[in-house]
Order: sequence, then structure tokens, then C-alpha cells
Amino acid sequence: MNNSEKFEAVIKYKYRVNCLARSHSTQKCTSKKRCATCNGEHHSTLHGHPRLFCKEPKKTAKGEERLHIQKDLPTLLAKPTLIPTVMIKVKHDGNWNKIRPIINPTRKVTITASELVQSLRLPKTYLDSYRICKVVIGSLTDSDWHVEANCLLTHDLPTRPYNRDLSGEIIKKFDHLVLADPTFWKDDKIMLELGADIYPRLMKPGLFIPDNNTVITQNTALGWTLTGACAI
Repeated sequence: MNNSEKFEAVIKYKYRVNCLARSHSTQKCTSKKRCATCNGEHHSTLHGHPRLFCKEPKKTAKGEERLHIQKDLPTLLAKPTLIPTVMIKVKHDGNWNKIRPIINPTRKVTITASELVQSLRLPKTYLDSYRICKVVIGSLTDSDWHVEANCLLTHDLPTRPYNRDLSGEIIKKFDHLVLADPTFWKDDKIMLELGADIYPRLMKPGLFIPDNNTVITQNTALGWTLTGACAI
């Protein structure tokens, strides 16, 4: 179940929100356990549901005021968070086509939008129920660098990294770097996700933390990537 389904099941079948028992009422619940994530008065498996956000700040045992999630969430979501987008070139029939992917080492295999494969007329093969496309990926900043990747086709792409283009002030913070995506601030389509299968071949030594420890710039074969929440 997702978070909402879990909460609805708890309410429907009259489980206690804190201990998940059914033998007593919430008012008579004697459990002292709290959410392992936020220390709220609900079970850890239910953490994150809007109905369980604290209404008022509470005092800890040491008397310090605990900031509640509901108060912090709008500020957190309002911060522009940079996602490691890059620009690459994909070779087909001797021609290079510029594509905008995202680096996602949590994905086991690189994926590509079916829309992209169709528009570029890239060849695809089938393995059981999977559709696979072999591509040659090149760097826009290093003409000698290229890798072959077997990409799984997906209809989950394209997607977009932001809700809108980021502000000009953010752009100025990183204009001294050779960026993997010079238009990192744009809310343009993401057509590829570069997964763990090629991640080691992308990474180069070099980290730079320019934005008060909230953003990391990582050196890669494609240029510098940006990841983290901006201070502005």
C-alpha cells in the first residue's frame, strides 16, 4: 500500500494510529512509542500522511521547541532543488543528436523514452517482454569520450525536472563552471535516465561545494553536474 492507502485502512478497520492495535480506543492507548522519523504520535509506517502532521510545536524532554513538519514543508518545497541533468549526444547512422538526460545511479539500467527512439528511428530489439535499444552516448565537452549503452524503453519518460524555469540568480552562481548541462535551470524534457550501468564511467575525481554546503558540483565526463537545494 502507499501512504494514503495505509492510513485509510487504519481508519476504516479502527486500528489505533499510534500502536496499530484494535483492542482499545485511541484515548486509552498507553503506548509510549513514537514515529521513528519525526517523533510524532503515530506509527512509523504511517509517517508522511498530511492528517498526521503536528498542529502545534511541541516541547522535547529537554525543553527545546521541536519544529513540526507542517510548518517546515512549504519552505522546503519552495526551495529550488537542483537535479543532475546533463547534455549528451546520441549517435545514429553517423549523425549525433543532442539529448537531455538525468543521472540516476539508483536505477539499475539506463532507460530511454519510447518517444525518443521513435523520433530518431533508433533500432530496437526484444528480450522477453522488454524492448531494448543500443545507443552510443558521447560528451559535448570531451570529443574523445563515448560509451555504448543498452537502454530499456519506457513510457514513463519524457518527464520534467522542475515546475518552471529557475531564476536568473541561481544561474549566476555557477556560470564559472563548464557545466554538463549549460541550461540546467530550464524545465525542459528529460528523455533519458543514465543508470548505475554507466554511472562509474561518467564520474571523474572532483567535488566543489559552492553554495553554503547545500549544493554539490560533481566533475563528470560530461562536465560539472549540480545537485542539492539552493540557499536562495
